[in-house]
Amino acid sequence: KGVVEAIAIARSAGLPLLMGATMSSGREISYFHDAVEPLLGEDCRYLGEVDQTEKRGLLAGARCLINPITWDEPFGMVMLESLASGTPVVARRRGSTPEIIEEGVTGFLGESDEELAIAVSRVGELDRERCRDEVTKRFSAAVMADAHLALYRNEIEHTGGERVHSKD
Repeated sequence: KGVVEAIAIARSAGLPLLMGATMSSGREISYFHDAVEPLLGEDCRYLGEVDQTEKRGLLAGARCLINPITWDEPFGMVMLESLASGTPVVARRRGSTPEIIEEGVTGFLGESDEELAIAVSRVGELDRERCRDEVTKRFSAAVMADAHLALYRNEIEHTGGERVHSKD
């Protein structure tokens, strides 16, 4: 999810970076050894795989989550986890990020590493409690369940309750 870019952004902003991640495939391990490991140092550390408790603690104690995704991710749970911890998100304007991050309220969006480095330096302007409130208001389990039920009801109304068969 843009690890090499996150390192460059954090260094450009003059901030340390802590990374926790799972690497399960050979491709992920090779990428780490070839592209990420050479960039590690005192200011940028890989913590290994972290469990949910450790992840929550890291996110809650972070200045922000740097998420410079390089693909159109359909929905980034890590951004919700960060916001639920009261931690703003700085991310590329790709995939679902504009739906999750409210610019200037729960984080900042940008296109380039330079824009994101500037955004990282601005996260202190954001209200961490508001980050948590917004994610609860928009993405809690109850809100998401209600939205899905409304979607299903709408679909039933428009199909007259008839079964819809896929053409696979």
